[in-house]
Amino acid sequence: MDLRRSVLCGELNWDRAAVADGQDANAELLLGFDGPKPVATARLLQRESRWLLELCAVLPQRRRQGWGRAMADALAQKAREQGATQLHALAPRASAPFFLSCGFCVDHEDSEVLFLARTL
Repeated sequence: MDLRRSVLCGELNWDRAAVADGQDANAELLLGFDGPKPVATARLLQRESRWLLELCAVLPQRRRQGWGRAMADALAQKAREQGATQLHALAPRASAPFFLSCGFCVDHEDSEVLFLARTL
């Protein structure tokens, strides 16, 4: 939780409530550790028939080292194993290069947010 708050609230100014874990039984959390310290995290959530990659965050000093891609790929694999054919993500425009490099395509967009999809 601290990792998400630091990156998503501190850097991207997200509301703290937006990064909290709900009581959703379908959510699957993933943490990437470098030794005892978590350096990356992401969440996979199923909403009806849609699978969502959410709250992907990597500590600034550990970016561009493959942590984010590892999170996205691992959760894409979990979604695929559970029958998903597409993985969706919602991202600020500043994060678009990361998601595009992970195989996502822009599904649609508004002025500040991209709605992305990745075929599994």
